Amino acid sequence: MPIVPTPVGPFWVEQAGQGPYLFIAHGGPGLHHGPYRTLDPLGARNRLIYWDHRGHGRSAALPDGDIGIDLFADDIVRLADSLNIERFALFGHSSGGWIAQETALRHPDRVSALILAATTPGQLGTTESRDDDQGPPPPPDVAELMVREPASAAELIEIWSALAPHYMRTADDQVPDARARRAVRRVLLIAAT
Repeated sequence: MPIVPTPVGPFWVEQAGQGPYLFIAHGGPGLHHGPYRTLDPLGARNRLIYWDHRGHGRSAALPDGDIGIDLFADDIVRLADSLNIERFALFGHSSGGWIAQETALRHPDRVSALILAATTPGQLGTTESRDDDQGPPPPPDVAELMVREPASAAELIEIWSALAPHYMRTADDQVPDARARRAVRRVLLIAAT
């Protein structure tokens, strides 16, 4: 059952395990649920629902125009409806954590538990204002990369390659840069396919 039709298009879905439902919201942008299959051991006690967000992996394309976290949050509920799942726990990593938080805020009757990993209080959601404290701004070079729209797959890889060091940290300062570059290349190859 990899393809699940919804009112907004198909979602690529994989399931693992048995028990109460636990949706896994992957990070991104540009990623898919595949790397999160390392969470499969949680299937000993939960029915894991992995899916690719709209515009990611093998799911439906994003709509034209502006999009926000609310679109992705509502997509989780659309997917749950299509799978006949009323309530579910929700795990969100990185930007998937923003989506998970927005889902809990917009649909509190549907989310039974929220698990967040390596995320922040997120982008502006339905309960936030641009006047709220958003923390310190990113460094200018990072801000420029984050708003730059790639014209090609090659430019997307260039942008991700430049952003990746800002997201990757190591406890061992002696790790050679070449090892980090290989890890980034693997992630970029996955994102580009």
